[in-house]
Amino acid sequence: MSKISVKAVASGQVQKAFGSRSDIILEISVHDPSLIGRSATLTIARQVKVKEVEPVNKDDKIERSFVLRQNKIEIPVSRKHLQCFSYEGEKIDVSVNVILKVDTGFLFDTKIHVDANMGFLPRTRVPVEDDEEVIEPKDEFSFLKNMAAIPANARMVVVYLGFLAGLFLVINTVIGVHDQFVSEAMTWVYSQRNSKGETTSPLMSAMGWNFSAAAAAWFTIRRELRRYMSFRLTSKPSMFTPGTKFQVKDLISGIPRVPLESAELIIVACNLEKGSYMTGSRRNRREATFSYPVRAMTLYKKKVSNLPAGLEINVHFPEEISFDDIYKKLYPAQMLTKTHGIDLYWEVQLLHEAYVDQELVGPTEHLKYQYFFSQNDVKGDALGGIDLDPQDKRKVG
Repeated sequence: MSKISVKAVASGQVQKAFGSRSDIILEISVHDPSLIGRSATLTIARQVKVKEVEPVNKDDKIERSFVLRQNKIEIPVSRKHLQCFSYEGEKIDVSVNVILKVDTGFLFDTKIHVDANMGFLPRTRVPVEDDEEVIEPKDEFSFLKNMAAIPANARMVVVYLGFLAGLFLVINTVIGVHDQFVSEAMTWVYSQRNSKGETTSPLMSAMGWNFSAAAAAWFTIRRELRRYMSFRLTSKPSMFTPGTKFQVKDLISGIPRVPLESAELIIVACNLEKGSYMTGSRRNRREATFSYPVRAMTLYKKKVSNLPAGLEINVHFPEEISFDDIYKKLYPAQMLTKTHGIDLYWEVQLLHEAYVDQELVGPTEHLKYQYFFSQNDVKGDALGGIDLDPQDKRKVG
């Protein structure tokens, strides 16, 4: 028999308070009396595993030190308290493990690993054909009409950026073609072999940079094309409290420079699976990040036949909504780093067939973790035992 053992079991007390089997009790059994009085460290370790060919995984740890004062110790582990949970997604998985390390007074300490399946309450799946299409709908518009509707300084920015982007694409393509058909020693920018000595295509590498440059230029141009109207959020923290209903007109404000016929206002939300992976080769090798929408849903949708120029648009949207569906159908945010984890996202879209779509990204700091539990869940705060507060010493790997 080992000197000490750890077992993760479901707690009737925790199940009653939280209505979930994902909250557990860690039972520490000391079988060797010499360990009584020894120092121990309990670690809750999380890891984001990216499902790519060359993944970049991230992990972090929450630690608490204590003393083994008796032969049996029960430690409640609450996902509400720790704000962590296991997750299996399309692009990433999040695993949670428990590690107990005991100072035995010898050269080698005793260390025990326990898999902790801390799954969150199942979320109701929202049936949609394409999560990305909900969050980023296809934008069809008339470039000439859009240019005529924006201020003169915005038109100048669009023309200037278009010229610079076109110049870069031409020069970079010429470099890619040159490096493709000369010897390795004669290349200007793009190598013909990667770090493993394998043959690569300089022209394809150049096309990759062309794509990135064009995307960056188009992002800025779209921002200028949206200046055919003012459009902003006017949200308040009280709107995000579970059970609170508010009128859509209190959430937005906007005044168009031109009349908008058949404009549609939509409010959408989703989870984002975030991670990164390595791509490219040799001099072009880099870390690419992704933000993949899942469980996308529509909270509100309304089409208005006419939004007059120069007048406030919010009066056309008096309907009541709430953010309750976000708490029932999405997972709370669990970001291990800025680039890895599960995030929350919501936005307001104003769509029009003649002009570039308007998009307002909503604040998520008010979508608090505890709001994703039911009203019964919120009552189970005091679990006793060793306090594993998220503000304890946290090591990020």
